[in-house]
Amino acid sequence: MEEVKYFLIQKMTREKNFTFNILSNIAVQIIVAISGFIIPRFILSIFGSTTNGMINSISQFLTYAGLVELGIGNASIVALYKPIAQNDTNSICVIMSSVKRKYFTSGCLYTVIIVCFAFIYPLCIKGQLNYWFSFTMVIIIAGNSIIDFFILGKYKVLLIADQKNYIINFTKAFVTVVSTVVSCYILILGNTVTVVKITVVFFHLSEALFIRWYVQSKYRDVNYYVQGYIKLEQQRGSLIHQLCNVITYNTDLVVLTLFVSNESLKEVSVYSVYMLAFGAICNLMSCFTTGIEAIFGDMIVKKEREKVRKAFEIYKSVYLTIIYIAYSSFIVLVVPFVRCYTHGITDVNYIRIEIGILFGLNGLLANLKDAHGVVIRAYGNYKETQFYMIGEAVTNIIVSLLLVHFFGIVGVLIGTNISHFIASIGLLWYADKYLLDRKFYKDLKENFINIFSSLALIIIEINNVFNVSSWKLWILSAIIVFSINTIFLCLVNIFTNKKMWKSEMEYLKK
Repeated sequence: MEEVKYFLIQKMTREKNFTFNILSNIAVQIIVAISGFIIPRFILSIFGSTTNGMINSISQFLTYAGLVELGIGNASIVALYKPIAQNDTNSICVIMSSVKRKYFTSGCLYTVIIVCFAFIYPLCIKGQLNYWFSFTMVIIIAGNSIIDFFILGKYKVLLIADQKNYIINFTKAFVTVVSTVVSCYILILGNTVTVVKITVVFFHLSEALFIRWYVQSKYRDVNYYVQGYIKLEQQRGSLIHQLCNVITYNTDLVVLTLFVSNESLKEVSVYSVYMLAFGAICNLMSCFTTGIEAIFGDMIVKKEREKVRKAFEIYKSVYLTIIYIAYSSFIVLVVPFVRCYTHGITDVNYIRIEIGILFGLNGLLANLKDAHGVVIRAYGNYKETQFYMIGEAVTNIIVSLLLVHFFGIVGVLIGTNISHFIASIGLLWYADKYLLDRKFYKDLKENFINIFSSLALIIIEINNVFNVSSWKLWILSAIIVFSINTIFLCLVNIFTNKKMWKSEMEYLKK
């Protein structure tokens, strides 16, 4: 009787955490997306495309510096699944003490790299902006990551491993709202972009301090100063995954900054405006993957293999339908969005349909691998899948460098799309064969059905909304396009996989 009671409590806790994590992810990504649209628009209209391009360029370069995190976060989360499930306080303390020291060491190294980079970066954009202005912006923009290394990182690891992402998300949502309002007020008063970025760092610090207070209050038994050291089994594999992801997702802007003409920052600004819409969709899609691996991880350490497989089948079918709805709508709506967003800005041409299409394909291919990536991360199989990630990163660099001189933004996007395609096939095949005991051809069949259905929708819709040039018409068009795509793709997936959708409906009723 006690075992049954324990099982029911564990099941209810998982479902509660799953629900809270999903809802909080959606809430925070919507808020971050809105903030991401508002502030860059102010910067574009007040300071121009060059300054906007510089800010985005610096952010991408700093992502590479962030590799000194050395895979600590992901490896630590995997290591914590078992002691948390077993309520092994001593092991948790040893792991967290080790994580704290590792983050401190990485933070010191990151700070040194940032100072060096601050001197070098202005030389890369020589003649486009003032040297010391660029130098200062590098230091300020890096402030958020420095706070993560020295304060926030270790606490986020513990919350994520304990399936409490919603604490992080709700805090971030609140801080983002306040930070955005204050930043807009500062810009309206006529202050510089430097003041705005300092304000953002200040609010991120307040977010980190609150999370620290919460964790220290909630997990009073965790001691971060115990003697002992634990080797994180998958840290090296996690680092390789992290390195490859950084290269794959950040190569484009770096290549554009370094290998395009003396107008590189304007091209970076064009890329960044499309990236605003693209990033908003990607972040919304991440709501259905971020932190979910902790749910699967809890099942895995309790050896509930069959439950993992069944839960994944339901999760994957829903997720697949959502991403095809999202990116078919994105391809149709992104160019009209950019036209409305950049109205009145004439220092560079922003209306380029080929960029919108390639961004949509980019997002679709990237997200296709994420559902299976959730299970791979839950099992901690970073080392076993690093070959696919290395192939993705190397392909991206080579193709992007070969094509950027001929096609500019289009060239680097082609490189990214090809690399995502390679990784998507490899990771899906690996997870199906070795972790989920599924037939790979079923994934191919589902994707082909959705691809042809989405293509039909795009061909019909894109010409009808391409010339939209007002926010009122764009919002109306977005509602219509999204509704049609949702209804059509849901019906297609229900009729082609009735058994699975029946299981999904039963799960939702529970």
